[in-house]
Amino acid sequence: MKKTFINFGKVIIFFLCWSITIVTLLTVWEYPEFVSNKDYLLRLYWETAPLIVTILMTIIFAKIVERKNTIKIPIFKNSIDTIIFGIVVGVLWIGMVLLVALGMDILHIEKITYPPNLFIWILAIFLNTIMQELLVRGYMFSLLNREYNLPVAIIITTIIFTFMHGVAFHAGLLALINIVTTSILLSLVVVYKKGLGASILIHFIWNSVGRLCGIVSLPNDYPIIFKTTISGSNLISGGKSGIEGSIIVFFINCILIIGLLIYGRFQSRKLPKYVNMRNKYTP
Repeated sequence: MKKTFINFGKVIIFFLCWSITIVTLLTVWEYPEFVSNKDYLLRLYWETAPLIVTILMTIIFAKIVERKNTIKIPIFKNSIDTIIFGIVVGVLWIGMVLLVALGMDILHIEKITYPPNLFIWILAIFLNTIMQELLVRGYMFSLLNREYNLPVAIIITTIIFTFMHGVAFHAGLLALINIVTTSILLSLVVVYKKGLGASILIHFIWNSVGRLCGIVSLPNDYPIIFKTTISGSNLISGGKSGIEGSIIVFFINCILIIGLLIYGRFQSRKLPKYVNMRNKYTP
């Protein structure tokens, strides 16, 4: 009981410290002078500041708070394999959603625009993705897995990930379920690739390509290249929440999760000591 109180206390304190620091920073210094009223630089700042805070909080808790039980959080392990895996799964994920939506004739491209400073916008999305993955599947995930097991780590961090995407609570049950299955998918990637690198790439490809195609919800200032509309019933189109609230995403998420479980089982047989869902995840 004492152990549970201490460990969950660490998780709660970590997340509260992170939240309070972010809110304070972006309230006191929301519009710094160096961005010169340029929306793309302002967005880059809004994504960079939380990432820096996340890195600092992770170092403090993983190194100082844990002291002798220091938690190592690898980003890229077996870099080439991780990069290839992340790109393939990321393209497959968003690609299948786009192909199914186009094939069902529910996704229509109305207009193509060419936003300026596109590289900066994409960089901002990438930094946001790193922040989310490091925050949710970094210290907290590793701590819970070390002290308990993978199911506990995945369940608790999925709850946190879902609350971070609070808009889903107003978008309908299916949109909420899609956030949950997305978190499970990314958590399994972290487990099987033994690091955050692949999950960062997969998450980044989903957010960047999805946003530029107009089907993924990000803050309104982010540009869209392909202005699209989605038609059909709410179950198929996602209604107000768009494709992220569609049953299409749910089925594709489930297919990828099953595929990852099969992949993990194959790796377990190939390498007897490889981690699986019944063992500890060790970076």
